[in-house]
Amino acid sequence: MRMFLLLVLLLGAAAYWFLNSDSYTDLKEDRVRSALTSNGVPDDMADCMTPKLVEGLSVFQLLKLEELGAGEGEGAVPKSVTEAIDRLQRIDDPEAVRVAVGAATTCAISSIF
Repeated sequence: MRMFLLLVLLLGAAAYWFLNSDSYTDLKEDRVRSALTSNGVPDDMADCMTPKLVEGLSVFQLLKLEELGAGEGEGAVPKSVTEAIDRLQRIDDPEAVRVAVGAATTCAISSIF
């Protein structure tokens, strides 16, 4: 029993260390940036949005954002505001939508100035 508890504690400590390490953050940022650019977000916008999304959302919320990608019969980039809103409604996570829209808005405004 003691060995089992020690093993659980060691695994928990290792998981905690990995999830709080820079390499895990880099891995998340690489995946988020790749997802953004593969869905038509320009490189400079993806560079700006990635840290905001990684910092503001959990891994599960980031996975939900993958649902923003093109569905059947849709282009990579929404053709209208209505189509963009339809994609946002697929997520069913108001906080994820708020963070994503906030990051996109902040980055769009900063790119103008």
